[in-house]
Amino acid sequence: HDSKQTLNGKRVIIGHTNAPENLATFKAWIEKHYSPTEIIQTDIGSVVGTHAGPGAVALSFVEE
Repeated sequence: HDSKQTLNGKRVIIGHTNAPENLATFKAWIEKHYSPTEIIQTDIGSVVGTHAGPGAVALSFVEE
């Protein structure tokens, strides 16, 4: 299966831990390589952020 198809047509959620610049770069990369139906941006909360550390970005998607 073609890995480039995994985010096409999906609702994508991206988040960051105090790194809006990293998130913007990651969003631009997603938009360049994939065609999601929507990209939702959010902050990563303190519980997950404590383990991920500052500067992290995360990706999840919704299979509809």
